[in-house]
Amino acid sequence: MRAPGYWLRTIATRFCGPQTVDRLVDPIVADLQVEYAALGEGTAWRRRRLLFLTYLAFWKALSLHLVLSVGQPPPEGVRLRRAVGVFLVMLAVFTAALTAPPLVDGAWGARGGDWAYRSMLVLLLIPQALPLSIPAAMCIGILYAMRASRVTRRDLYGVVAIAFIASTVVWAVNEWGLPGANQAFRELVHAQLTGRRVHLEPGLNELGLTTLGQRTDAAAVRLYHLLWALSFAPIPLGVFALSVAPRIRGAIAGTALAVTVPFFYYGALWVSDWYLTQGVVVAILAAWAPNALFLAAALGLMPRRRREAAV
Repeated sequence: MRAPGYWLRTIATRFCGPQTVDRLVDPIVADLQVEYAALGEGTAWRRRRLLFLTYLAFWKALSLHLVLSVGQPPPEGVRLRRAVGVFLVMLAVFTAALTAPPLVDGAWGARGGDWAYRSMLVLLLIPQALPLSIPAAMCIGILYAMRASRVTRRDLYGVVAIAFIASTVVWAVNEWGLPGANQAFRELVHAQLTGRRVHLEPGLNELGLTTLGQRTDAAAVRLYHLLWALSFAPIPLGVFALSVAPRIRGAIAGTALAVTVPFFYYGALWVSDWYLTQGVVVAILAAWAPNALFLAAALGLMPRRRREAAV
C-alpha cells in the first residue's frame, strides 16, 4: 500500500523544480504522513478528511507559489516540464469554457432538461472542444514556459515531441471521438425536445476522417482537408511559440502574446474556410495555408544559430 501523499509528490516532481519539491512539497507530504499515522485505525472518515484538507492546502500553496514566481523565467532543467504543466492547466480552462454553455445558459433549462441532461451535454461537447483547445493550450504553455530563454536542441526536440503527441490526440478525436459525440449530442437533444429517441441520419459533422475521405462532394472534401489541417495544428503553433519565446521578457507580455497567437491561427483558418466556401481556391491549399504560414514564420523568427544547429 502506498503511503499517503505518494502520488501527490510523484506528480509534483514531474512539473516542479527540485527546490520547490524540497521547500514546499516534501514538508506538506511529511506532515500528512505523520498526522495520518497518528490517527490510528478505525478512524477512516477522519483520515479521509485529513487527506482532503491536506490536498486542498497543497494546491493552494502551489498556486500561491506559482503566482509569486510568475515573473521569473523557469530554469533550463524544468522548462519543458513547466510547459507541459501550463499546457494541462490551460487545456482544462479552454475545454471548460467551450463546454460550459449547457450549464450556464438558461435556454437549456427552458428545454426541460435537468442537471443530469445538462451534464451529459457537457460530456458530449468535450470532443468538439479538444481540437480547438489542445493547440491553443499547447501554444500558451510553450510561450509562457520558454520565454526569455535561449532555445536549445533539447527544447526543440521536446517541443516537437509534445506537438506530435498532441497532433495524434487531435487526429484520434477527429477520426473517432468527434463523430460519435456529435451524433449522440444530436439524438439526445432531439429526444429531449420531442420526447422520443430516434436514430438520426449522420451529417458531415458526424463522419470521421476516413469516411469523409471517401466522399467526393465539395462540402465533404472541404471539411476533410480542414480537419486534417486542424489535426496537425499543434506542430506549427508549437514551433512558432518556441521561435517567439526567446524574444519575450515579461510574464504579462508573454501571457498576452500566448493568448493572441491561437486567435490569429484560428482567424487564418476561418479565412481559409471562407475561401473554400467560395470555391476560388483548391481545397487542400486553402486548408493547409495557416499551417504553412505559421511554420514559415517560425523558421524566419527562430535564432540563426538554432536553425544552423537544427540542420
